[in-house]
This record gives sequence, C-alpha cells and structure tokens, in this order.
Amino acid sequence: MRYLPRIEHGGRQRTTIDWTGAALLSVLLASLQMGVERLPATGSASAALMLVTLALASGVLLYQWERRHAQPILPVELFADRNLVLLFVLSFAAGFAMFSLLFFMPLLLQTGFGMTPQAAGIAVTPLPVCLALGSLANTRIVTRLRDPMTIVTVGFALIGAGCAGTAMLDSTSPHAFGALSMGVAGVGLGFIFNNLNVFAQELSGRARFGIATALIQSTRMVGGMLGTATIGMLVSRSLAHSIAGVGHAALADGRDAIVRAIHMGFAIDVVVVCGAVICTRRIVGVRLRQAPLAQQDE
Repeated sequence: MRYLPRIEHGGRQRTTIDWTGAALLSVLLASLQMGVERLPATGSASAALMLVTLALASGVLLYQWERRHAQPILPVELFADRNLVLLFVLSFAAGFAMFSLLFFMPLLLQTGFGMTPQAAGIAVTPLPVCLALGSLANTRIVTRLRDPMTIVTVGFALIGAGCAGTAMLDSTSPHAFGALSMGVAGVGLGFIFNNLNVFAQELSGRARFGIATALIQSTRMVGGMLGTATIGMLVSRSLAHSIAGVGHAALADGRDAIVRAIHMGFAIDVVVVCGAVICTRRIVGVRLRQAPLAQQDE
C-alpha cells in the first residue's frame, strides 16, 4: 500500500453506478466474441450474422446512452481525443498480431511442417522470452528519447518484420530463421505494451486513468480475438475446399492448404502492423514527465 498512488476525487457529488451502460457493454462484448468464434466454423452463417448485428446494435445504443449519462462507465469524450483513439487502434493491432502468432505458429509447425509438439513449443518460446527482454530494455530506452513514440514505431516495425519472416517459412527453412522471426516480434511487443498503457494514462489525465487503461487492455483483447478468428476462418475454408476425398493425396492437399492459409493470415498481420506504424507517426503531444524528487523519495 505504501507505493500505491494517492488519488483524491474532487467535489462531493454522489457517485452512481451506470448499470445500463454496463449491461449494454456486456452485451456488446459477449455478442462480438460469440459471433467471431462462430465465424471460423460456420463462415457467414445466420447465427454468426445475428450475433454481429446484435453487437452493432448494442454498440449504437451504448453510445447514445453514455452521451446522456452523468457518470458513464465508458466516457464518450475519451473517443474525441484523436491521440487516445490512435492508441486504442495501436493496442488492437498489437493484439491482432500477437495472438495470431501464438495460436497459429504451432499449428503451422506441427501440421504443416511435421514438427513434434515439443519442437514446435521450443520454436515459439523466443516470442514470450524476447517480449520480457524487450520490456526490460524499453524502460531504459524510452526515458532517454525526445519523442517517446519513436520506440513504439520501432516496436511495430519489428513485429512486422517478425510476421513477414513467419509468412516466408517453409519445410526447408532453418529452425533458427523461425526462432529469429519469433524473437524479433517478441522484442517489438515488449517495446509496445507498457508504453501504450503509460501513454494512454498520460493523455487521459488522472480522472480517466482507470478507464483509459481498461480500454487499452480491452482493445488488445478484441484485436487478438479478431486476429485468431480471421486466420481460423482462412484455415477452415481452405481445408474444406482442398479435402474432397480420402487417402494420402487428400492429406497432402490439406496440409498444403493449411500452410497457405496461415501464410496468408501472417501476411494480413503484416498489413495491419504497417497501418499501425503509420498511426504511430500521427500521435503528437506524448511526453513523459519526471516525478518530483520529494515524491520519488516517498
């Protein structure tokens, strides 16, 4: 408790809980998640479309309600800040790429290239390890930069390079190349995650500190959900079109279809990350303030 920040809320206005907003937000997230989960298996089936329609309708109702509520659970004015919106987009892109790599790289290595589960796990390990190393290095680097967003730009460039490397993998590629691609992507993620949280908190101010942090985490989750669903849809549809019979030929065609679909998914990751790199250069006004010495001593 000694090191927790002291936050004092001004005024004596009675706090009310936005139960309606919480219910609409729950419906929005639940329907979106269930709809995306059904897409890889059922394509554009009516159930999935109904869930997506429900998500859109609840999103519109949530926006209208939050505009009128005195103490909204999701302050609409946050989305009026262009820099904050871009940070949310960056968090979405980071989640999209990270979860795509974590979920489908093992499938590519095992099903596509015939690696054992143990070997595939070892090949994926560089990503979380280098993510931790990149996060540690980030704390030393970002405070020395005149423009802190530079390291976020570098981070997304590294993620794009890692995704491009994984998209070029084939059965003859050296194992070191795959490990290097995952490691490069991991370092890039380490340069991003902590910074997005800190920058959002800096731009939102103390009054919106909590909700800004929650939105960064939520958009990352939604990005990961849509990323895995996108590649999952590509894999399931490619596999269904390729396997028309039984036997070794059909199995070989299915294996090739999985490899092509995952490569296409990783190429989509590259496109998403390139868009994120452009977004990083449009964010202005991010500055890291030094805490007073007396506050540091406390």
